[in-house]
Amino acid sequence: MNGRDKVVLIGTLLGISLLASCATTSKRVEVFPLDAETPESQSDFAHIKVPGEIKTISIDGEKVDFGSARIKIEPGEHILSLMYYKTSYSVSGNNYISSVTKSGVVPLPYMFLQEKVYRLFSVVDRKGKTVSFHCREEMPEYKSSEKGKVVIAELPREIELSYDPVPVDKEYIVIGSVHLVLNRMTIFDAKPTQEEIIFCLKRKAIEYGADALFDTYFTTEYSFSEPGFGIGKAKVIDAILVKYMNTIE
Repeated sequence: MNGRDKVVLIGTLLGISLLASCATTSKRVEVFPLDAETPESQSDFAHIKVPGEIKTISIDGEKVDFGSARIKIEPGEHILSLMYYKTSYSVSGNNYISSVTKSGVVPLPYMFLQEKVYRLFSVVDRKGKTVSFHCREEMPEYKSSEKGKVVIAELPREIELSYDPVPVDKEYIVIGSVHLVLNRMTIFDAKPTQEEIIFCLKRKAIEYGADALFDTYFTTEYSFSEPGFGIGKAKVIDAILVKYMNTIE
């Protein structure tokens, strides 16, 4: 290789290095504890809350590899590569046995807006073999838990329930999101039925003053046995609570 070729090669390598450096620093990704507050000085960014069972492997192809966290990121479209990783416990005699449910890496493209706070969540089948990830703008969350047998009765008014996003052809306000857990007290109890799930969800919607439930996810179905928590089965449901403008007095 002659001198001129060496100069060209060095220049090319420097150019590539400079571009890579710019690509890395332009993302301006920072990570904080999950429960950290959003300082006013960081309001020109988007923030993403990542729960403990979701591992962020990379952002826009750049490896990061962290679990429970709050991510500060520049607004815009980004691709998060995510993995589901959760440790569960079962009982064998007098011993607690731990097991790990782990998924492959799944890409999640999403448009993050300035000053918004988002939360990631996962939808996992019973055996943990099928996992999908979703992102939702954070809003007031109403948590509730039902234990034991659900007695189904007639509701005082009809509640619309949909698995689709909130429609754009209606005027509405978003009250918040509902996070409902249906528990069975022992491993011998039957799992919650579809009818029980929908009844409990609609009853909660009425309690919170909503007219409809959208973006409904039956997030997790699992048997559990953890130290101090007994044995049982549970079903977790998430949905967005909506009130239509024409019903506001």
